[in-house]
Amino acid sequence: MSGADIAMAQSREVRIGHNRAWANPALILGITKGYFARAGTTVTERVFNNPADIVQAIATGDLDAGVSTSGVLLTALEKGVKVKAVALTQGGQNPPVTFMVRADSNIKSANDMRGKTAIIAGFGGTTDLMLRYWLNKAGVDPKNDVTIKFVPFHLTLPSLINRQVDAAPLDCMLQIQVQEQYAGQLIPLFSYKDISNSTIGNDHVNGLLFVMGTAFIERDREAAVRFLEGYLRAIRAIQADPKAALNDWSDASSNPTIRKLPAPVTVSSDGKVYRDAFNFEAEQAHKFGYLKQRADVTAAIDDSLLDEAAKRVR
Repeated sequence: MSGADIAMAQSREVRIGHNRAWANPALILGITKGYFARAGTTVTERVFNNPADIVQAIATGDLDAGVSTSGVLLTALEKGVKVKAVALTQGGQNPPVTFMVRADSNIKSANDMRGKTAIIAGFGGTTDLMLRYWLNKAGVDPKNDVTIKFVPFHLTLPSLINRQVDAAPLDCMLQIQVQEQYAGQLIPLFSYKDISNSTIGNDHVNGLLFVMGTAFIERDREAAVRFLEGYLRAIRAIQADPKAALNDWSDASSNPTIRKLPAPVTVSSDGKVYRDAFNFEAEQAHKFGYLKQRADVTAAIDDSLLDEAAKRVR
């Protein structure tokens, strides 16, 4: 038997929480194209609409790993949840996640949002922190001047179009839908890229992270490393043929809109969390009250698993 055959015969289970509607192509293709299986892991998927619920399921032992935002991870760590960020699953989208408003709303700046309602994809998550930073920078109090509500990402566009809210974050796929079905009806306020370029000087963004419970890592480190070995191979395949990756991602997510994107979501070649962006996100989480104390960002990330996995991929 080959090494791959032996690994598959002795496959280890990894129970993960995520959602194929989210823009995590390397994770999704790792499952559907067999990269995790060939690395010797059996992935059991559970679908969630809110990353906070995923981290909670890891805390209770119902999951081994899953997708989270930086803010949700940091909040969980402060509460004593034993979890680590081990990889980046969603960096910058193409086009970048953008907060948009209706063209007839007369909202053109943060000051115009006073008394209005904006939605986010999760409290303490990336959409939330980006919105609060943008408002606060302009002197608008995100706590008292604007109503901020949680709505799952797949409902952000209909909520905006149907005039239930005034501003909403739209991901790359929803922006394609806007161009095709609602041309001229929505205009942008700001994007993740606008924020990252002005704060850290590049387009790094940790849209979503892959986190693992420390109990799982300690119990079966081999399974964790194997999983990330498959993940790295999925990243390499996407970067080697982006067009094919869009087609495969579209099929796996049953979303034909993905084929129309200019490029897949960017992820660092080594799969690691962007430290500069993570530091920025941690500062915002503290500033806006999600963290009582400044986070120990080094303690929140474990790169050692990816380092071990990388040695196997070479």
